[in-house]
Amino acid sequence: MITYFSEQDMVSFGNFLLSPKRKEAYLEHNLEEEQITQALLVINPLDLTSWFKEMQQRSIQNTQENNTNVE
Repeated sequence: MITYFSEQDMVSFGNFLLSPKRKEAYLEHNLEEEQITQALLVINPLDLTSWFKEMQQRSIQNTQENNTNVE
């Protein structure tokens, strides 16, 4: 399977990597502070998963808002 990401997707992911939400995702997985510090030095699968979930939530919220505005 091939997945294509747009420039907008890549910028969004980069912004996520720089945001406090990234560290929050590690905290939710009960990592110790020392482990989190090491994990934040590189991009991990958890980063991509957390970003993707955030994008899905935004998409759902936008859809709900649009449906509310149409009614």
